[in-house]
Amino acid sequence: MQKKLIALAIAGLASSAAFAQTNVTVYGKIDLAYEHASGTGGSKSSGINSGGHDGSRLGFRGEEALGGGMKAIFGLEYQLNADRNTGIGNNGAGAANSRQTYVGLSGDFGTVKAGRIYSTGDNFGGKYDSLDAANSYSPLQYFAGYAGASITTGATSNSVGYTSPTMSGFTLRGVVGFAPGLGDATAYTTSQERLYGAGVDYDMGPLSIGVVYHRMTHVGNTANANQHESAFAATYDFGPVALYGTWQNLSAENAAGAIFNKFTIKSLGLTVPVTKMDLLRLMYARFDNKYDNPATAAYDEKADDANSWGVVYEHSLSKRTLAYAGYNKMNNKGKALWKTSAGNGNGGQFTGTVAAGQDSSGYGFGVIHNF
Repeated sequence: MQKKLIALAIAGLASSAAFAQTNVTVYGKIDLAYEHASGTGGSKSSGINSGGHDGSRLGFRGEEALGGGMKAIFGLEYQLNADRNTGIGNNGAGAANSRQTYVGLSGDFGTVKAGRIYSTGDNFGGKYDSLDAANSYSPLQYFAGYAGASITTGATSNSVGYTSPTMSGFTLRGVVGFAPGLGDATAYTTSQERLYGAGVDYDMGPLSIGVVYHRMTHVGNTANANQHESAFAATYDFGPVALYGTWQNLSAENAAGAIFNKFTIKSLGLTVPVTKMDLLRLMYARFDNKYDNPATAAYDEKADDANSWGVVYEHSLSKRTLAYAGYNKMNNKGKALWKTSAGNGNGGQFTGTVAAGQDSSGYGFGVIHNF
């Protein structure tokens, strides 16, 4: 009997040692908010929304030491629409809900990931957004995402990416996406989409600078339709306040070389620590449309631009729980139809509409719990 107990104890220790070689972390967050949006000459909407500030999610990540400083890494992260179980991105795990799903290697050479991964544009979109890329209040993310930019906080499917070690403050990033799912309804065809992205960040003390370039080919799975994007951003933390500035542009052309989408987005923002538990975030952004559609001569896109500003106030209830309130105002020019980003959340089901050239606005308040 004693020998059996000793054998079982040894087996248990061996099993524990095997599991200890792979470290797995379960994490996530639930963000629920009440949001209201309305537009002049349009509609009003309100309700409980998931992801008013940060997208609700459930994730698993882990690593295994391979020796020589090299590690095998993996990540599985899924979107949760915590306010409902139908519609865009239903609750639960699945391909339609994946925020990122990857396997890779890391070491002194840097990190390589393959699968559905965040692109070079994601680091730019989140790091240099003074509103912390808040889903319902950041005009920068709203303009970029709905205008067709790939330099946003999104992930790319069927991709491989590389991040270098930080050297003298510089970090290099690159990604190649094979039918990355950025507007391509049918992933695998003769004219398959490609995304080529490169970026560099410089971080030294209070100063951070980021540069990103993306090139997409066969946009929307249309032969020879190409899209070029570039972006530049900087932020400086003065202590009492931190200042942010971004500039990005996009130009897309069809097989005949004719432009079918062209714009620039500029933003200025700041963050102000009010107390140790409170933070105020502010941003102003402008969308300049550079494209005139000859099929709609009455619609002068160069004149039909938009300005927007957003504000978010955050209060830390604990290390894991954050309460927030946000507001967004959208000013359209000419016949522009930009809606307020307020109410957009994870699925956008509560976003009010607006009449051409009119204004819209919205507000919300919610709670985020991280686990």
